[in-house]
Amino acid sequence: MSQSQLSHSLAELQQALAEASLSAGQITDGLERIAKVLDPSALTKPVASDLFVLDLKEAAKEVRKIEEALDKNSPTALKEMADRLQDAANVAGPELQQLAQNMKAAANALNQRDNSAGRAALEQTAKELDRLQSVLDSQRLQSQASAQIEALADSVGGKPGEGEGKEPGEGEGQGRVKVRGQGQGQGQGQGQGQGQGKVKDKELDKAKDEERSGRG
Repeated sequence: MSQSQLSHSLAELQQALAEASLSAGQITDGLERIAKVLDPSALTKPVASDLFVLDLKEAAKEVRKIEEALDKNSPTALKEMADRLQDAANVAGPELQQLAQNMKAAANALNQRDNSAGRAALEQTAKELDRLQSVLDSQRLQSQASAQIEALADSVGGKPGEGEGKEPGEGEGQGRVKVRGQGQGQGQGQGQGQGQGKVKDKELDKAKDEERSGRG
């Protein structure tokens, strides 16, 4: 895979993780809205407290406690609980549609004094909270992966350009040194050749002078 192909693949993966992050953000916003609705009532406040800190496993346990003690509550308490669950379903938002449907079913059953159907709907609410906890846990891992991919993308995009910028300069510098070396060699050779030629001319003139003196 070429560098450009790798960079393109990393960009697509980052976009997919960003879209997943957006979905998780909408889920947490919806859970916060639900928590604010459930918090004022003493009956549902324990569930709200866990939702505020996104501990959905504990929130599911609190829902099951309500489910188990349903027959012990007065009609007034059941009516208050039904109202809270209905209001929470109304503010949940599209990302929590299944959770909203379960809470709405529980509210309808409690309003009709059908505790058996109410318990079944509350159990489904708890199971959906368990599922959403898995979704948020997966999102945390995706966020970590996104950070690692971003670091890798920066690495892939930065190193090749730096290497290409350094190599030509180094090659040019070495070439200039070699040229200067050749010039010095030529200068030394020419100088030595000319000097030796002058010495030989002087010796030849001296020999000619001696020969003339002998004749005379």
